[in-house]
Amino acid sequence: MILRDRAAALRIVREVLAVDYACDERAFLDEHVVVTSGDIRPGGRHYARPERTLEVATMGAGVVVHCHPDRVRWVAAHLAPMRGDAIFAASTAALVSRHLADDGLELGGPNLNYVCPEADLRAWHPPMGIKIAMIGPSDIHALYRHRGFPNALAYRDDSPVADVLAAVATRGDELVGIAGASADSNAMWQIGIDVSPRVRAVGIGRALLSRLTDEVLKTGHQPFYAHGVSNVPSGALAMTVGYRLAWVELYAKDRMHPERDPR
Repeated sequence: MILRDRAAALRIVREVLAVDYACDERAFLDEHVVVTSGDIRPGGRHYARPERTLEVATMGAGVVVHCHPDRVRWVAAHLAPMRGDAIFAASTAALVSRHLADDGLELGGPNLNYVCPEADLRAWHPPMGIKIAMIGPSDIHALYRHRGFPNALAYRDDSPVADVLAAVATRGDELVGIAGASADSNAMWQIGIDVSPRVRAVGIGRALLSRLTDEVLKTGHQPFYAHGVSNVPSGALAMTVGYRLAWVELYAKDRMHPERDPR
């Protein structure tokens, strides 16, 4: 399947989020706050959520809050009456954080999530002296000996989302950057990137992201890219390649084991 345009990419996102949030896809299109507590069906992202989960997502219209049944009354009283933008305000994040703290949980996000369909992808070539090579699933674990690229690689054999592809930038014999793709769901693969500090801002990052995005699209999966709300340079990098914002998300995560939910 070739994901040629942005509308097709956003349909994939809605389908996956509807599974994750136990709701109908239309919940992300209507101008309402929807609260759900149903079981997550197969087909969503492979994240190890806390048992007493609470997560919030919007694609720009409706806001969906998915939570453990024990939290429904609290969510209905405190979040459901709000406007969508107020749910993502700092004061609301503090309120939710206090609610989660008693269970040993903390609030992750807001994460900004972008998608790039084939029609929007821009090709960027690496700067002079930099070579980019692709690493497939059978060889990707060999990259784990290169530390310092935590946004690109999980460095874990037991990660809930497997590293499946990587684009590696080298300068001579030196590895200077990695873009890695993880199989976050059956339909969507997430791309993360790290470039060595001493060679940043010369075009290596966009060349890596462009190359790996193209390779993921060729597999028939929808690539997406995420970063925290304060990481402005990361978002700017994604947009130079052709990524556009698709959804925003908050989520509860285990304070002692945040790696279990690698959003």
